Amino acid sequence: MEILRKLRWVIYPSAFILVFVFSLYLTFPKNVLREMSESSLTYSALLFGPQDRGLVQVSMKDVSLWRLSGLNISGLKFSWPGSKISPPMNIDLEKLKGRVGIFSLLTGARNIHVLSNLYGGDLDAEIGYKKNTLRSVDITLNKLNLKKMNFLESLSGSPLSGEINLTVDLVSILDLKKDGHGNIKFNFENLSFGPGTINLPMGSMVPSLTVPKIILGKLLADISLDKGELSTKTFTLRGGDLEADLKLSFTFGDRPEASHLEGQGWFSLKPELIKSNETLKMLYDLIPELKNAEQNQGRVGFAINGNIIRPQFRLEAYQAE
Repeated sequence: MEILRKLRWVIYPSAFILVFVFSLYLTFPKNVLREMSESSLTYSALLFGPQDRGLVQVSMKDVSLWRLSGLNISGLKFSWPGSKISPPMNIDLEKLKGRVGIFSLLTGARNIHVLSNLYGGDLDAEIGYKKNTLRSVDITLNKLNLKKMNFLESLSGSPLSGEINLTVDLVSILDLKKDGHGNIKFNFENLSFGPGTINLPMGSMVPSLTVPKIILGKLLADISLDKGELSTKTFTLRGGDLEADLKLSFTFGDRPEASHLEGQGWFSLKPELIKSNETLKMLYDLIPELKNAEQNQGRVGFAINGNIIRPQFRLEAYQAE
């Protein structure tokens, strides 16, 4: 009994705090949650979204607390009205859950956990920071349906279909940019593109190219991270009208525009596809790198360099390994 009398000074305050927190959790005003969520998501969309389609509008059907330190949002929609040169664009997420780990905050770190149902697929992501330094990335994405992502047609000019599976497992001791290691693996199944147009890089002979439906087949990629540099082990596209192979390296910078991207590869189009499209036939007659493809098993070399914000693409003479 003496022990119980002493413990009451611990039990009673603890019970009061527990009831108070639980009551606060149940009665937290939704209008405050909605305003906080919309403001935060609008800022993110302005920062990372397209800059040429007008001011983004964020809306949601419902929002609630999730595991004390997180939010549960359903019916989330990002809408860009479009401009004179770009059509409107919408991004829809069925469900989005996000939280910051409470215990990680006690150690001066931030572990952000995100769950989402989007475009027929499921996303589970956990990102770790310490002192504003990215320390780890763990992402699993299953069965994302590209055909349901209507905004891709708005961006590229043509419909895209297929299914994506992705896994990312990157860890570091101090900073991913310096001592990070791990792997990124993804595959695209039953890929197809078109019919429609494809927007070409600035400086091309024509700004866009009209294309028929192109079967792309299967894309397999295995990318490794070692000491802050990403490099491809495998990056191949096979089984369709277009085939390609790419070797790529990417070095992180302090800012995205300070990153460095460099790669070389080749692609080939089936001869019957070229013959069936007048624009493709013209290009293969005029551009030397394309014109020489017949002498190289139909393969055309290309190179990529620059940074992740503005990568530059150019055709080159194909060189067999």
